[in-house]
Amino acid sequence: MTVEPIEQVIKLWETGQITVEQAIGKILLWLRTHDQRLTKLEAQRPSPNLSH
Repeated sequence: MTVEPIEQVIKLWETGQITVEQAIGKILLWLRTHDQRLTKLEAQRPSPNLSH
């Protein structure tokens, strides 16, 4: 399953090209992909220097 932009998923669902279940699956996949990207970015971020 490919990760489409969320707007495209909604449009596909609204026009009846995908079912509610398919839309939910695609949205969950989109969220997981974004969560993985954020986790990776946070891991690359330098630790904040707490001493001023």
